[in-house]
Amino acid sequence: MPCGESPHGTGGSPVLPGIRAISALLTAVFVMSAMASFAPPADRVIPTLNCMSLEWNRADGGPAKPCGVQYRAKGATTWKTGHPLWWDRVEKQYRGSVVDLADGTAYEFQLSLPGGISSTLHGTTWSSNLKIAETVTLPAGTLSDAYVITNGVVSALMAAWRFQTDANGHFST
Repeated sequence: MPCGESPHGTGGSPVLPGIRAISALLTAVFVMSAMASFAPPADRVIPTLNCMSLEWNRADGGPAKPCGVQYRAKGATTWKTGHPLWWDRVEKQYRGSVVDLADGTAYEFQLSLPGGISSTLHGTTWSSNLKIAETVTLPAGTLSDAYVITNGVVSALMAAWRFQTDANGHFST
């Protein structure tokens, strides 16, 4: 039998088309999976005590399309105007912050582009009325040296504060 031929004729092994089909299918699944993993992130509101960072994903946005911001405390009837968000061309999103907000307050943010495109985001600033979960009194002479507290993080998710004091009542958080 000449080189390149098989007992099944010049078309090659009947197994080869099956392998090619499986390979094509796996490639298609991989490409679709990779495309799904590159989906844009969800719009986000990132709170602090008195500010709120906003991220609005818009593939059709750009520096020539300014993003207006209106905001109000939840339940209020009057909207206030915030500083326009800036366009991040790499992430294809508008970003910015609204400052001087009241702590522990729910807000609505109305974002808008020319042509009537808009979205409403919601978020709540952190509360400054946090409980003191623990007071740690440091031994004398340790304030200028490293002192490791090994009993875990008490203030996770801003639920409570941990105060460290010296014997004279001087503290830090």
